[in-house]
Amino acid sequence: MDKNLVFYVLTPVLALAIFFGIQHPQAETELRRKRDLERIYQLNLVAKVLYGISDCAEGSPFLGSKEELAVGKSFEDGQRLDDGWVKIKPACLGRAAPDLSVLLMDPLDNERYHFQFFSDGKSFLLRARLENSSKEFHEQGNFTN
Repeated sequence: MDKNLVFYVLTPVLALAIFFGIQHPQAETELRRKRDLERIYQLNLVAKVLYGISDCAEGSPFLGSKEELAVGKSFEDGQRLDDGWVKIKPACLGRAAPDLSVLLMDPLDNERYHFQFFSDGKSFLLRARLENSSKEFHEQGNFTN
């Protein structure tokens, strides 16, 4: 095999391998940043919808007795509005559906990265873990009726 041919074939391949090897950490950081931005956007939208329907029925968007705390996790509870990670009363679904036909899910939606919902029937809190932040959790909203 011609040494020049080996040189001209291997040099670009090696250069590309080095380039992508160096760029990989930057690309991973950018990907985490984009997922965090998507998390923030999605939780803002969910908060907007929940705040907008908070007056449509007593205790909404919370299903259960007034004594219990509603807790939901996107990873475990799914996307349906009436029984997903945020439980929206059937009477309120019509008002929520134009902006949110299903509950949004975390870009990774696994045990470590998922959306959380907490409500006592008077206020609610949406929470997500951010990948590129020094904060373990990012509180997205705490609204009252």
